Amino acid sequence: MCNTVEETARFRNAGIPSIFMNHNVFVDEALYRPLTIEKKFDAVYNATLQPWKRHDLCAKIGQVAFIYHSGPNTLEAYKMIGESIPGARFMNAERSTEPHGHLMPEQVNQILNEAHCGLCLSAAEGAMHSSIEYLLAGIPVVTTPALGGRDFFFEPEFSSTVEPDRTAVAEAVEHFKLAGLDPLQIRTATLRRVYSERERFFNFINGLLRAEGERRDIRDEWESIFCNKLLGWEPLDVFLSHLH
Repeated sequence: MCNTVEETARFRNAGIPSIFMNHNVFVDEALYRPLTIEKKFDAVYNATLQPWKRHDLCAKIGQVAFIYHSGPNTLEAYKMIGESIPGARFMNAERSTEPHGHLMPEQVNQILNEAHCGLCLSAAEGAMHSSIEYLLAGIPVVTTPALGGRDFFFEPEFSSTVEPDRTAVAEAVEHFKLAGLDPLQIRTATLRRVYSERERFFNFINGLLRAEGERRDIRDEWESIFCNKLLGWEPLDVFLSHLH
C-alpha cells in the first residue's frame, strides 16, 4: 500500500504487487471533529520536534500552538524553538499531566479547534496523519510543497501551498484567520473523499478474499476491526504468534 501514485508505480516497476492507498484514509474521523469553541491561536502544528519538520518557518506567526511527541531531544528542541519563535506555545508542556507528556486525542482535537489553521511544513515525509486531522476538525491547512502524499486530501478552498519562507507561511496563516471558512464544510468535503477511498479499499480486500475462496464482505466486519490509523499495540510474543 503506497501513499502516492508515483510510489505505487515504482514498486510495481520493481515487480512488487502494490496499490495506491493513502494511509490517511484510516484516521478515525470520530476522534477529530469541529467544536464550537473560541479561537486562541493563529495556527497549530502537530509535529515531532525535529529539524526536518522545519518549525523555524513559524517564526513570523503571532500565536502558534505546537503539539508534539516527547523524545530524546525534546528538551533541547523545546528550548531552541522557544527562543527563536516569539509566538510559540507548547501544548504538551501546558496541558499534559506530565512535563511534555502525551496528549489524548480529545485534547488534540480541542487544540486543533482553538486554531485558525493547521501547518504542514516538512519537505518530505509520509502522508502525515495530522494533515487530515486538521481537516476533520474543520480547520484549513497551510502547507509547503512536499514529497510523500500528505496533500492527497487537500482541496484548493481549504488549503494553501506556499514556498518554505517565513513570510509566506505567516501571510497564508493570516489569510485563513480572516477567511471565516465553515468548519463543517471542510469536514464534509474531506469525508466525502475519505469514504470514496475506503470503498476502493473494501473492494480490494474483498478481491483478495475471493481469490482465497472466501465469500465474506469486509464492510460487514469493518466496525469491529477498525481502529485509528489501523494501528494497534500488543505484546511481542502475541505479535510473533501471528507469524507462525
